[in-house]
Amino acid sequence: MSSSSAPDPHAPDAAAPLVIQQIVGHGDVAPERVALIHPVGDAGWGRLTYGALATRVRHVAAGLARRGVVRGARVVVLVPMSPELYVVLLAVASLGAVAVFVEPAATPREMARAIRVTHPVAFIGVPKAHVLRLMFPRDTATGVSIVVGGGVTARLLGAEPLAAVEADGAATTAPIFPELAGTDPALLTFSSGSTGTPKGAVRSHAFLGAQHDAMAGLLDAAGRTDGTPDVHMSAFAIVLLSTLVSGHTAVIPRLGRGVDDIDGAALARAIRDLGVTVISGSPAFLAPIFDAADRGPRPGPLAGVRRIISGGAPVPVELCEQAGRLLDPSATFLVVYGSTEAEPISRIDAAEVRARTAAATRAGAGLCVGAPDPHVTVRLIQPRPGAPIVIGPGGMAALDVAPGEVGEVTVAGDHVNKRYFRDHAAERATKIVDDTGEIWHRTGDAAYRDREGRLWLVGRIGDVVRRGDAVYHPSAVEAAARTLPWVARAALVPDAGGALLVVEPTTWGVRERAGADGGRTDEVIRHLASRGVTIDRVAMTRKLPVDPRHRAKIDYPAVRRQWAATGKESRP
Repeated sequence: MSSSSAPDPHAPDAAAPLVIQQIVGHGDVAPERVALIHPVGDAGWGRLTYGALATRVRHVAAGLARRGVVRGARVVVLVPMSPELYVVLLAVASLGAVAVFVEPAATPREMARAIRVTHPVAFIGVPKAHVLRLMFPRDTATGVSIVVGGGVTARLLGAEPLAAVEADGAATTAPIFPELAGTDPALLTFSSGSTGTPKGAVRSHAFLGAQHDAMAGLLDAAGRTDGTPDVHMSAFAIVLLSTLVSGHTAVIPRLGRGVDDIDGAALARAIRDLGVTVISGSPAFLAPIFDAADRGPRPGPLAGVRRIISGGAPVPVELCEQAGRLLDPSATFLVVYGSTEAEPISRIDAAEVRARTAAATRAGAGLCVGAPDPHVTVRLIQPRPGAPIVIGPGGMAALDVAPGEVGEVTVAGDHVNKRYFRDHAAERATKIVDDTGEIWHRTGDAAYRDREGRLWLVGRIGDVVRRGDAVYHPSAVEAAARTLPWVARAALVPDAGGALLVVEPTTWGVRERAGADGGRTDEVIRHLASRGVTIDRVAMTRKLPVDPRHRAKIDYPAVRRQWAATGKESRP
């Protein structure tokens, strides 16, 4: 830490404040403004003002500093979306320490490994997270263990409650904060490991600032002229962080075991009652809300919403069409494409999808995700799944595919992740350093550009299905399959030299449980054959496996494990 004469980064007049400082600074200039609205109990809502948030952050930071959390130290944070998540995150970052997040859907062993390799000085989590700590004591041992919970629970888990840390910090008369630099790391987020060993993406303070700049343009509803802050509801924790940087009010939705485990009708009512103006979430989060609003009277609970942003997974054309029925004509529904390492990458208005790209998507052309975001540069390079790429004499241009051809989406920009935490193998596989020193991230996504420069996603480069001389891209084929009214989702995978399509129907009844599909498999095969796609086998399932985070992207490795090697025609 710096000496006592170091400037306080929380001061509102600090030059070029970092995003963490901007959030806390709102507590000085607008202390009574509501920062967070959060679930309380089964149906209630609580409120935390910017003044109270800033006070709690300062107190928790001072308490952590007294426990040895210093600049550069790493602190594991296993706390779901809640006021405590943002209090802890801001407190850790304001000390110059690094908050380590592990995807909640990761297995306990994957979580333990991610914690072990980061060597944290402190572990802050809800009681369930501390059960993990006790399951893997050698991998998760830290000098400081803090529970977001009551004192009795903390004692049973061999830890201390966050409230005690906060009270201890409140008694500190002169908290000292370090002078932060934009290059200092602030967050370390680990993936779930669904496609291999979990990778730790490092986000510096400058990275968070660049990411906020990119997100702010997406979230700006540009509707209020009286200076009243917007009210944002989001199922994305990082988006709500950006909301707080802008000084708006952030609503944490009431979630169950995942973003798709929600009461759509209850959230639709909350959107109306809380005056929500901006919503963001994955398609799995938005679909139940839309369905509930669709069943109600007009004007519905979304009448006051001026902007909705969906991403984190492919956004179905049907959701874009539903938005057109539910939202005010002046409202905007944005489809955003991005990844953990680079969000956002591109965007498209749902109105453009409905008018200009939906028919092509249904015909098997892929999913249009619009023009690249102005904050990034996008290249489509020759697909080389799993192979590191080294720039040769021709530079990056030598890697580009020809116009109109499918290539791997590769991006560069200030809010594009440059490195992984102590994982050189992952960096070799996913990063390219060009002849100017710019670092490009390989997303693994396959896409092509149309004549207008828009990106059309067709799947992952490693999930291409080859059948003889034919090359099928999963997303394009699956979108064509979904034009059948009874197909909810589909997944295309290779199957012993052929092509297998696993279908999740809209309903699953007695007939399906008995293994009878009433000719549906033949219908799918004929339907796709009319679009030039030959499918060798169709399997039916009650539920396709999806990604654990957004509950919307098909988990292709799981599909291959469960169906491609079994030879069974159906599975419940």
